[in-house]
Amino acid sequence: MYLYDHTKATEIGYNDDISYPSNPYSRISIDLSKNINYFVKVKFWSSSETGSYKISLTKNSTPSYTTETVSKKFSALHAAKDTDPFDAKAFAQAMINNSWTATVTSDNSMWSDTGTLTNMKSSAPNIMYWSGHGLSSGRMSYFTSGYSGTVLTGSQRVAALQNPNHSWTIHCNNYYVDYSSASPMHGLVGTSWNGSLDWVVLAVCNQLTTPENRQAWSETMKGSSRKVKGIMGYSSTAPVSGDDTIASSFVDLCFNSTYKRVLFAWLQANGISSSYTASALYHSINEGDTLTSVTKHNSSTGNNFKYMYMINTSTYETDITPFSSLNTFRNIYEFAPNINNLVAANLTMVNIYESSSNKLYEEIIIEEPQYESTELENERVDFELDNLYETKNETEKKLKSKNVLPSDAVLRNIVTFISEDISGENAEVLGYMFNYGHSLDGIDITSDLNGDYLKVFVNKKGIEYVKKRWTNIETIKSKKQLGDKKVINVLIGKEKVKELVNKSKNREIANQIKISSGKIVYVRNAKNPNKYIPAWEYELDSGELIHVDCISGDIVEE
Repeated sequence: MYLYDHTKATEIGYNDDISYPSNPYSRISIDLSKNINYFVKVKFWSSSETGSYKISLTKNSTPSYTTETVSKKFSALHAAKDTDPFDAKAFAQAMINNSWTATVTSDNSMWSDTGTLTNMKSSAPNIMYWSGHGLSSGRMSYFTSGYSGTVLTGSQRVAALQNPNHSWTIHCNNYYVDYSSASPMHGLVGTSWNGSLDWVVLAVCNQLTTPENRQAWSETMKGSSRKVKGIMGYSSTAPVSGDDTIASSFVDLCFNSTYKRVLFAWLQANGISSSYTASALYHSINEGDTLTSVTKHNSSTGNNFKYMYMINTSTYETDITPFSSLNTFRNIYEFAPNINNLVAANLTMVNIYESSSNKLYEEIIIEEPQYESTELENERVDFELDNLYETKNETEKKLKSKNVLPSDAVLRNIVTFISEDISGENAEVLGYMFNYGHSLDGIDITSDLNGDYLKVFVNKKGIEYVKKRWTNIETIKSKKQLGDKKVINVLIGKEKVKELVNKSKNREIANQIKISSGKIVYVRNAKNPNKYIPAWEYELDSGELIHVDCISGDIVEE
């Protein structure tokens, strides 16, 4: 009998006979506590002396791994002159709320350390959050220590962002934000992470995009005294908006979810916000670790890296006719045979005409605001996770039996969580997110955080938890007719989205981001959660949904 590691090529154990000839059975005693797949091979001794095989596993000791001592310190860094520090600040505040301590006291311990290379390389905290720009080459923006050597404080950077004539703006633009022209960031960090640092969040674009980039970042995770356990980031673009919500949700899941697993919390927090490019690079034995229970490496663990990411399979058409969701309305092309002619004629507004069976309303008032709730935590469901069809059906049976799945719920998209070797081999399904939504008078209510949703996370054991925000449309209080109000052209709304992209962390790669044609949906009014309003919904190629109020033309914030 032969035992191989996850590569199916490296033999790690062998036994022929326990004691020949009295005991011809085979037995291998070996540590299997690494979080990887193992493979067994048996072969007959002779064609005349063979038959069926039975293999059993016996636990004969506790795992040899212990946990690291965690000092409960964090750092939150902002390293871009042209983006707001909201996500780094949200992360810091959430960590402080859970009794962790910032590594600095400046800026009220909120979103500094400042984003300098020195602080990037520092290993003083247990978890570091870095917000800024990133390029596919592995380069990242950071504040240099050139010129006078002065580092901008938070208030100085805020002043620079708010006042283009402020002297700090010139100072900042010329000297304090840069991409390394000599080496990507992982090359500059090198092996410096060898102190207390366990987790790194790179809230920037492109750092985990290619196998080559992931391999380069893995070199920073091989410290001799204490290894970085996981790097979380994005496989392509970072979120265009709502990254502060993601940062807060990530911390909340780390402290308050069923399993509190750091790596899963990062992907799930992004999935909840319909951002499906989040990913993580990590040592396999640390896959299930929490912020305070971190598996300690020893001389026998080696460096077996895994890569975790999401695949979004959407039932939402990303390139539809703009008014296809209003197909019972009078044909818009009676008034505009070619929608491009509207732009050519400088017509920025179009009328929506009602039919007797379908209406678009200016606003819809519900009885009381609906807030997000968490339901069905750690609910056992029996299924084979590799069988998506079975997993979905058994999950829905359980949801219905617990009165959690509304009768009008429609599955909008499925997100698959996958782990594989850093080389891309040995992929394994870790779980799913089933995202449900519903509609009102034939028009969808968006199923992201701006609307109504039922987001069901499942793993090998069953339902991990459910995030739910749902309105019973039968309890609607009032509907306001659209009347003579105009709806902005879908192309004008798309320009608003492009402007938002150009102001985000993705500005360096804005021209690479694809934006869908758009469709009409209802969203919740950001200032009044009791109210739905109509909006153009645009989907980015990352899966992120952006909404533009179709009457005012404003971006709808979460």
